[in-house]
Amino acid sequence: MFHETEDIEQERLRVARRPSPQDAPPVLSTFDVTLTVPAAEYEARLRSVLDAALGIALSADFAEEDLPVAAVPAWFAEVSGPLSARAPRFARRGRERYAAVIRGGSWELQSWLHEFDPDSESRGWAWWDLTRPSDGTVRIWADTWGEPFFACDELRWLAYVAGAEDVSGPELRRVDFVEGGWGVGWSGADGSLEAEFRSRLRALAAGAVTPDEVSAWALDAMEGDSPQLRDGRIRTALDRLSGADLLEGPGQYPHGKEDFDAWVEEEEGDRPATPSP
Repeated sequence: MFHETEDIEQERLRVARRPSPQDAPPVLSTFDVTLTVPAAEYEARLRSVLDAALGIALSADFAEEDLPVAAVPAWFAEVSGPLSARAPRFARRGRERYAAVIRGGSWELQSWLHEFDPDSESRGWAWWDLTRPSDGTVRIWADTWGEPFFACDELRWLAYVAGAEDVSGPELRRVDFVEGGWGVGWSGADGSLEAEFRSRLRALAAGAVTPDEVSAWALDAMEGDSPQLRDGRIRTALDRLSGADLLEGPGQYPHGKEDFDAWVEEEEGDRPATPSP
């Protein structure tokens, strides 16, 4: 998967600060992490290493064999490659756990950094966020463009050596719930009907939900008491969405992915929705 400069810049922004729920794609991949260190320390380590790696991706010449490493946190450099006596205990333990689970040996720092080459297709993920479920684990969220299987050993390496005992996943999840204080629910940041509609429409276009599911939701929403139903544009859009599961004949749907993609483009462009014929 190629990573365009703008994509890397946006990814680095998500590393620096948590993204808005409304920016979340319909599906994300997750890794659940059991920790050996406090969650706040763990998250800070992940973000500091990724910030350095993405900064290098935006500025370095990857034709060079040796990439600049001055911005890379010392603890990560010390555990990546020949093990330094200065590597902290949590990192050494994570290295041992990675070797036991992945059975691929440790990563050398330069090789790990080269995975962030914008012109390389090897990195199949982009950072999205980290949340803390109530069971004491943390959950890493990654955008994999809807792919359930992707190259991610470099992410696993970082996840382990930052202070993990176990890293499970990836698991592809629909973004339809709120967890750890981060709103990734259908309703978006402001809980509005319009935001919920847009989120479900994006999920439909991505194939994360069925036409039957969104049609049923739209019909229920139209019978609700939201003040936004007085907006003719929103009501028309809901009416169209309620017809997503219409049949012309047995197994024959008049609407398909091209139609759903066009609906998304229309809504994301803030153009008034028009009824389907």
